[in-house]
Amino acid sequence: MVQLAETLGTGEKVIRTIIKILIIISAFSYVFSSSDFFIEPAISFGLSYNDNIDKVSANAAVNGTAALLQTGLNFSHYLGPNLLYSGNIQYALNHFTNPNFGSLSNIYLNNGIYYDMTKTYNLGLNIGIDSFSDSINNNANYFSYAITPKISYEIFQATLIGLTATHTNTNYYKINSSTNEQKLGVYFSREIIPGMILSLGNYNLSSVSTISSSNYTGNQSSIVLEFEINSISNLYCSYSFSKLEYPQWSKSRVDSTSYFNLAYVQEIHTDFTLNLLYSYSKNHSTDSVNSYSQNIYQLFFECTPQSEPQANILFDLAFTLHQKKQYQDAIPLFETAISLDPTKTESYYLLSYCYLKTNQKRKAIQLLQNYPILNQDARLKKILEYLLSN
Repeated sequence: MVQLAETLGTGEKVIRTIIKILIIISAFSYVFSSSDFFIEPAISFGLSYNDNIDKVSANAAVNGTAALLQTGLNFSHYLGPNLLYSGNIQYALNHFTNPNFGSLSNIYLNNGIYYDMTKTYNLGLNIGIDSFSDSINNNANYFSYAITPKISYEIFQATLIGLTATHTNTNYYKINSSTNEQKLGVYFSREIIPGMILSLGNYNLSSVSTISSSNYTGNQSSIVLEFEINSISNLYCSYSFSKLEYPQWSKSRVDSTSYFNLAYVQEIHTDFTLNLLYSYSKNHSTDSVNSYSQNIYQLFFECTPQSEPQANILFDLAFTLHQKKQYQDAIPLFETAISLDPTKTESYYLLSYCYLKTNQKRKAIQLLQNYPILNQDARLKKILEYLLSN
């Protein structure tokens, strides 16, 4: 087991090295993009205040402010007209004013695959990895992964019901322990008035851990309101409440936690957004040994490029129409996509095909002749030569 811990520790060092390289890239705000794959930097800052009152031991160990710096990369890849892969890798550093904590660091890696099965069904799968390091208490170091499949069904226009499940495994390799957490629930979403979406969720929670005192069962409920202020800005309000019971304690311990979040998302220009988040959470715990209440206030700022460039969205819509042989409807979408991204080869190829299918051969020839790097694409060059000779 010691060898395993050492191996995991070595693996974490490798991950840290990779993260540092990615952070350097994002610090220079390098954005790489191709026809279907793009990487974007994301940098965020936050400030939180934690008010923890321990009524028994009078030890407010985590009181004080915490400065947060989080940076990383977002990356996406369009696997097809209905299939999107999206992921992000983040490094977060927290520094507390309280000397009992010092600095904490986290590494996050999330990967998601989202598939629109039809206009009615949607299927998603997200895999998250989290590595945590505490500079004061090494026993807190852990490595965690979470898997979340979900499916939604449009019961009628603008109304969705869905099912989601999350399995989370956390290994505290320094102290040879692990925790398995399960979350299963249903959610409902409906546009109740134009520009306002209401989402409700209810979930069952459970945890089985080698640390017996960490086993729990419980329930969580949530409500989210999304307001579309205008075409470039949105406001989100959410509230959730959870109640966890720890039956293995001599007198059952109960933790009740409520969260309130307020987020504002503003598009600065066509490919950049600004996010402002205010978060307030309240936790209250009672058991035979300890009783405490905790209030956490957070102000969070994030500035990141949008993850779906408009040209790619238009291309996907046009490609779907092309697949359905609706060539006339696809033409204006391909034309707009080319005006936004004149280097995407597939747009020229598919648009020229649509022109030919709608008896517009002259437009197909003009399109290919105007392709800025025609000499570098043998396929398009051969198509143009064929059209000119026939």
